Amino acid sequence: MLDILIRKWNPRIGDPTVMGWVTVGAYFLAALLLWIQWRQAPMLYQEHLRTHRLLLLFFAVSMFALGINKQLDVQTWLTNVGRNISKAQGWWDNRRVAQAIVLAGIIAGGCGLMLAILRAGGVLKAHRLAMFGFLVLALFVITRASSFFQMDRLINFRIMGFRMNWLFELIGIGIIGASAIRALVRRPASD
Repeated sequence: MLDILIRKWNPRIGDPTVMGWVTVGAYFLAALLLWIQWRQAPMLYQEHLRTHRLLLLFFAVSMFALGINKQLDVQTWLTNVGRNISKAQGWWDNRRVAQAIVLAGIIAGGCGLMLAILRAGGVLKAHRLAMFGFLVLALFVITRASSFFQMDRLINFRIMGFRMNWLFELIGIGIIGASAIRALVRRPASD
């Protein structure tokens, strides 16, 4: 079983390109902005301070971890593990059925999460923009890791020299960073 977990994967820099490092920097910048928002939370939120701070800490740590993952390329390892297990279990030849089921689940889950974000009230209402950015990133990461059907072609398609995967990922990161900036700019004035 250990052979299945480590076969065809070597820890190395996953995206040593300029855009790869720009994306890592964007993740870390968003994490920093969220951390600043976390530190400023007592001035930003009058009610349910603990819940706001927990959400912000989750967002900041997640962005930092995703920045590290951008270069560790853990999703490639997970994809390889899934591929190796399916081959070892003998259902690799029928993987398209499993992929279709998972893709349908991703679409349904994404739609459900989008509806939940739009309907969120209370504490979550203040973090809708960040949650939407995380939804964009989650869908991107899942799609990137899964290599479904023609998704690889879509995310590697170039528009004016920019690959679609760069745009999807940077848009998600940008939305999350913008949510932190918006909260910090809207901060109530101190007495």
